[in-house]
Amino acid sequence: RIAENDYEHEGVISIHNDLFHALDLAGQHEKFEKERIAWIKVITKKIGDKNPYYASQVVTLAYCQIRLKKYKEAEATLNDVFPLLKKILADGWGYFHAKALMGEILIQQGKENEGEALLIEGYEGMKKRQIQMAPVSKVRLIEACDRLIELYTKAEKPNEVKKYLTEKALYKE
Repeated sequence: RIAENDYEHEGVISIHNDLFHALDLAGQHEKFEKERIAWIKVITKKIGDKNPYYASQVVTLAYCQIRLKKYKEAEATLNDVFPLLKKILADGWGYFHAKALMGEILIQQGKENEGEALLIEGYEGMKKRQIQMAPVSKVRLIEACDRLIELYTKAEKPNEVKKYLTEKALYKE
């Protein structure tokens, strides 16, 4: 369990990021969500809710909620943080990652046209900014390609499927 005083320890942000990554890889999304919410409360109290780190943690919470198929909650989570993202990270890859996630959410809720547009915008934005991404974060490009492949497979658009399979292969090198 995350304690409020954990924030004061040296290296704690890295440790918590490793914990969340491990929970995600292990498929322990309920625990991931619970711990992320607790962590967001800690950082909000310690550093506020108007900074890039806070915004990135909220986007990661939405990512977890999507994995749990909590699409309404994930949509609300992202809608709450979008104004901050647009203000402080509008030219960063994280803003476009959030757009791709919102695209996935809308598609899962049956709003394919709106979701497709956001998913493409998000993917293309991340692609243009991949130089900004840490190597571990480049998996977000692969995930966006996977979402587009799934969308176009269901829509029976083989040329689009082929396009994103080709793009995805570029990131697996």
